[in-house]
Amino acid sequence: MYNKSVFMFPGQGSQKFGMVQQLYTRSDAARKVFARASELLGYDVADLCFLGASGEDLFQTKLFQTRFSQPAILVASYAAYQALEEICSQKSVASKPDFLLGHSLGEYTAATVSSAISFDDAVRLVQRRGQYMSEVTKPDTGLAVLQSFRRIPLGRVKAVADNHGVYIALVNSDKQIVIGGYVVQFPEFFRQLEKESLVTRATMLLNLGAFHTPITKPAAENLKPYLDGVNMGAPSVKIITNVNGLPVNSTNFLRYALYQQIFKTVNWRDSVTYALEDGADLFIEIGPGTVLSGLVGQIAMDSNKEVKILHVEDTNSLEETVQQLSGK
Repeated sequence: MYNKSVFMFPGQGSQKFGMVQQLYTRSDAARKVFARASELLGYDVADLCFLGASGEDLFQTKLFQTRFSQPAILVASYAAYQALEEICSQKSVASKPDFLLGHSLGEYTAATVSSAISFDDAVRLVQRRGQYMSEVTKPDTGLAVLQSFRRIPLGRVKAVADNHGVYIALVNSDKQIVIGGYVVQFPEFFRQLEKESLVTRATMLLNLGAFHTPITKPAAENLKPYLDGVNMGAPSVKIITNVNGLPVNSTNFLRYALYQQIFKTVNWRDSVTYALEDGADLFIEIGPGTVLSGLVGQIAMDSNKEVKILHVEDTNSLEETVQQLSGK
């Protein structure tokens, strides 16, 4: 059995055609999530998520455009969560986690699961978030992943980034960070990293703007009035935020965190580390993909912590997770 559990929800970049389609087919609760989201958004979210366009460039499809991908990931992740809750209820399996984590966009799913925000409000907010972040995505800005087989000296990388007008956008683990900025600055920045042997590999991320950097602050400013106006309650489960790697202690701070995370560094490593240090030993990624599972495994290994990692995105992973939660 486990000591404490964490539900975690993915962010932009995890989208793929057919995501959670098996759960949609199996679960009444999941289908209701898609149906309600379609009413709110004015288009069929199931078609968006399940129907790929034959012969079309992947990044030209709606699912891979920020204004559509963000609502789609929220809906798919929350539908997966509802499918999990549905079967746990049917089998009388306790499923309430001790912590909730969301990677960037995933914090909206976490806030919805915790009942801090209603699903309807989350969909409306994320629709606007996707729109505003899309508007600040320019061809001359972007993100790149920096990876290493050993611990990346974050302080030195940040100093080099500062010298080249580049920003630390995400700290995913000790061995993976993401930088953002104007792409014209990247080649010289990469050369300096190589010269000092600071990272092993640098890879550009396609079709994304310089999210989580000051360049995207206008998107946060546009969203802020809607964040300020939405009704928020106290989370029923602790949400550990990306802004500072600590649990939300008030609804005002949750608003602040959701505003800040658009243009400030996402501290995924610190968020996971907090949960680990507080005794979490079961992590369940709910929604499309297993990127977060890989990062948690890396962080846990670097911290000499033993953890069980599961995910829920299709029928097999759902059944395995329920079986683990039941202790059988």
